[in-house]
Amino acid sequence: YQYLEIFNAVVDANVGRSQGVAENTWDYVLSMGLRIWGCSAMDTHTNLLTNACNMVYLTETNETALKAALMAGNLTFGVNHMLRVDVTNDTVYVHTFGESSTIDWICNGATNKTTSTATSDFYNLSENEMLTRTNIGYVRVRATVTGDTNRIAWGQPIFYTILPGRTASGLKFLLK
Repeated sequence: YQYLEIFNAVVDANVGRSQGVAENTWDYVLSMGLRIWGCSAMDTHTNLLTNACNMVYLTETNETALKAALMAGNLTFGVNHMLRVDVTNDTVYVHTFGESSTIDWICNGATNKTTSTATSDFYNLSENEMLTRTNIGYVRVRATVTGDTNRIAWGQPIFYTILPGRTASGLKFLLK
């Protein structure tokens, strides 16, 4: 499997948020070393108040580019909220398109950093003590709109391996 459905709008609308979000399952699978992307789905043919969506990052607008982006996990997903994730060297940046949000950084299954009421944030892998305890793992981001827990967006996990040797700026990371 390439993707795990993290949010399902029908389950959320009919059963409740605690059953409609599979983040714990995703973290469990990721912590076992499986590299699987997350996505959200509407799973309905009627309008719900909850709109699940996936935003794919494309370099070109054709079928080949779309398939390549999906296989590489080049998308973010959410429910009535979206975000953009960028990685530069050993720093991960998140932007919420101007929506004030609580931004949680989840590292190997545990929330490691929370920033409240922000429209952007960053996570520096080299400066994070939790990451340096293991040689391999992942970090991912979740943004919840401030004051509206029904509007959430997720970024894909960024897998890392700590390479042997240190540089002046800290650890060397291999990001995947």
